[in-house]
Order: sequence, then C-alpha cells, then structure tokens
Amino acid sequence: MFLEKVARLVKILPLLVVVVKSYQWPSPQYDALELTLYEGQSPTGQIPADVTEECGSRVSQDGPPIAAEWLRLAYSDMATHNATDGIGGLDASIFYEFSRPENVGAGNLDTLIDFANSPTTLVSRADIIAMGVIWGVASCGGPPLAFRGGRVDAFEAGRFGVPQPQEDLQTHIEEFKLQGFTQTEMISLVACGHTIGGVRNMDFPNIVPSPDGPNSTLADGFDSTIQKYDFTIVSEYLAGTTQDPLVVVPNVTLRSDLKIFSSDGNVTMKRYRFHTYESMNSPTSYIRTCTSLLERLINTVPSDVQLTEEIVFLPFKVRRAEITVINDNQLILHVDVRIQWPAGIVQNITMFWCDRRGPSANCADGTFWFELGDPASRDVVVEDNGGAGFVLQDTLIAPHVAFVAGIGAAPPFQFEWTAIAGVLDGTADTVPQVRMTDMSVPFTSLVPAPAPAIPPPVNRTLTMTLNTSLPAVPGYTFYTTPIIGFESIMLDFAVENGGVHFELNFQSVNDGADEDFTLSTFGKKALPHNI
Repeated sequence: MFLEKVARLVKILPLLVVVVKSYQWPSPQYDALELTLYEGQSPTGQIPADVTEECGSRVSQDGPPIAAEWLRLAYSDMATHNATDGIGGLDASIFYEFSRPENVGAGNLDTLIDFANSPTTLVSRADIIAMGVIWGVASCGGPPLAFRGGRVDAFEAGRFGVPQPQEDLQTHIEEFKLQGFTQTEMISLVACGHTIGGVRNMDFPNIVPSPDGPNSTLADGFDSTIQKYDFTIVSEYLAGTTQDPLVVVPNVTLRSDLKIFSSDGNVTMKRYRFHTYESMNSPTSYIRTCTSLLERLINTVPSDVQLTEEIVFLPFKVRRAEITVINDNQLILHVDVRIQWPAGIVQNITMFWCDRRGPSANCADGTFWFELGDPASRDVVVEDNGGAGFVLQDTLIAPHVAFVAGIGAAPPFQFEWTAIAGVLDGTADTVPQVRMTDMSVPFTSLVPAPAPAIPPPVNRTLTMTLNTSLPAVPGYTFYTTPIIGFESIMLDFAVENGGVHFELNFQSVNDGADEDFTLSTFGKKALPHNI
C-alpha cells in the first residue's frame, strides 16, 4: 500500500467529512475532478498545475507570470457567452478561436499547449481551463476559489466578443453586458484580471513599443507587483502612480483600462465597503470582490450545462484500488490512499479486507476498510466509506498496459501499447471489450497556428482477443488488444455475464500515471487554516 502524507491532522477528519457527506467511493467524476484540482495532476499523468508554481514566468524570473496568461485565456473563452439566449461561455471553444485578432497573443497559444494533454472524459477541456484560473491565482498569492466541474466542451468556435483596446467605452459596456456583467462588475472584473501580468510588445507593439524591434520579449506590467495577486492595480491607479500601459499609453484610443475604470467617475474603484462584493478600495474588499467575480467567470457556461456540486478536498481518499498481477502470475490487492495528518507525527493505519470466497461467514462481501490510530491519544478513526465499506469488483481486472513501441519519425508521435484484461473464470459469457478515449489536443494541430485544425476526440471500442501465451494466473483468463494513439489515452474495460455488465473504467495507458502525488499550491491553500 502506498501512503503519502499530504496534510496535517487526522483529528479533523470527522469535521471535514461532514462537508463532503454526500460523497461515497467510488465516485468516478468527483474522484477525477478532486484529484486534478487539489493535486494538480490529470489522470493521464500530466501535471499542469506545476507549470505556474510560485507564480513563474516563461520569459524571465521577474516577467509576467504564466498565471496571467491562464486567466486571460479563461476570460477569452468565457466571452463567447450570450446572456440573452444562454449560448456559449466557458466551454473550451477557445481552442477553435485563438487565431482571431481579438485573441492575439503568444500567451494564449502557450496556454492551450499547457492544457492540451490533460482533459479526459470526466475532466473536460473547459474544466481544465477553469482550474487554470484557480491554480494560477493561488500560485500568485491570491484567494482559493471554489470549483464546480461538469463543463461541456464545444468542438467549434463560438461568437466573437472579446473586448479589444481600441474599442470605445460603449462597445466595452455592451460586450460585458452580453456576457452577463453590469458596468460596475465590468470595472471590477478588469481590475481583478489586471493585477498580475501585463502587455507584451510581441502582442501589442503599438501599446508597448520596443527599441529591439518587433517580437521583443519586453512587457510592461499592469502594476508594480505583476507576480502578486493583490490590489496594487487599484491603489496605484487611484494614487496617480500607475504604470498600467492600458492607462498611460500615449495613444488615448488604446487606453482601455482607463476608459473602463473611469467610466462611472471612478466610483467603483474608490468604493470602500467591506460588506459588498462591489468594493475595491482595500486589500480585503478587493480580494472579496475578485473571489466572487472570478468564480462567476469560471461558472459562466451555456444555460443547458449543469455544473456539479462544489468539489471539496477529501481528507481521506482511496486513490486507487485494484487487483493486479506481479511476478507474472501472482495476484495482489493494490490500494493507494491519501490521508490528511500532521507532518512529523506517526500515525498507525491498518487495512482490513474480506475475501468473498474466504472462510469467514461474517466477512464475505469483498469489502475493505481502514482504522487510523493516534498512538499518543489512542483515538481511532474508522474509514469505511460511510458504513458501506469499500467494495472492489474482481470479475474484471486490467493488470497493466504494456508499451510496445513509438510510431513515426516526426510529430505528432504516436505509440503502441498492448492492453490486457483478465476475466474471472466462470463469470463472463462475452469477450471483454475496451473503449479507448482521448480528449487531448495534439500540439501539432495548434502549431503553427494560422487557423486551428484540431482533430475530433478519439472514442473507439475494440473487441479483445483471447491470449493464451501470457503466464497463467489461477482463476483468470486473459485477453489482449493493441492500442495505438497518444499518451493521454484512457481505457474503459467491460464484460457481461448473464446480462450483468461489469466495468473497469478510467485506466491510463501512461505507465506510472497517478502513482506519486502531492498537493498543488491551490490544494495547500484551500485546506482549513486550523489543519
């Protein structure tokens, strides 16, 4: 059993379990969303949250942070929303829109590449874009934002509607109104987005000229703390010391931030009320306002999309539980758990399990459970899945996916694997099938990028073939099939017996995916402060 101490206090487990009392394992979508959000890695094995760790920059140590690019991309994706008819929103249509003039910027393309290999059938492209806002803001010292999953991806471009610097004020107001934001909310949302990052010469040479000529890495920050999510953008604007290029650029037509901030006579920027989300003029009220508006931004989805409940951290999580094969023919029960407990304190954890074909008449339901003990206090916490026990089906197993070879001498590189499934003898009257899905976006369809040419997601079902050449494992018959594709493929196995459907889903072809884990910056910040 692989254990990792990722937080601090076992004794708060009962408190946190109340928060997630509706959860029961397995909950495939919740498990996948929670893992991706709090640990910062996708079930495909990608670790997108690491890209923006410590508010890092692609350009230089003190340059505009990647988090600002992620925030801008999310807004640009959301900007297709039409509040009148409910169409569009944060739906990943930006993958098909990034070549538009309104989405100019190398940062948008870089961000799409950052996220391209992380989506799955349970964590959509749009969910990853929304998580990017949460990871990025947290990495720059901003507030932890609440997250709900279940966004549905669009596979075509949405309407135009991203504001551009040269547009007049009334156009900006109408664009934000169509997205669902009032004029006051427009002012606040722009200030919430422009507290990190800046404007780059290569994207807007008419706003940030460079003595080095076009395509320079030169960037002018929105404020003096471009790698810190704080209200400096507001305080410097009100003090008249702002360096925001969209306020001070000589060409007054391009002063879009100035047009927006001053559009109500600076009332919103000056407002100081702790109790309202429209307040901006203090560190506390600014963070409160931005928390509300950024959560609205990422939750702006088409009207026919129903988001999940809020995805909160699971203090005790069975990350993986499977019957697998080692040493060619030895069956083992492999369980990974993630437990919240204090660093430096030894905790005892004991796993109990029932073999449904075992000798114990009172323990024959195939469940397992855990006891967590504190040697100092002798307190014991039982983790038994809300009393139901953790139940593992053993009719269908997938010992591993064997890598065969790389395919192709030039990008996009594909790979071949052999998928293996074991069926418990006497429990199936059909040959197992495997569904292979791949929601990723090959980066070669994005670069070069005169226009997106993104292939549709992969969704194929293959019938497996009996394979007697594999080492015999008592009790199981094995089937195989070749799998060809990219490293972000996920596999769902299925077999039937007497009309009963058995499944083993969400298996990664990426060997070692989901093996090692820690918390993302957001995950650490999102935990209760008393942990």
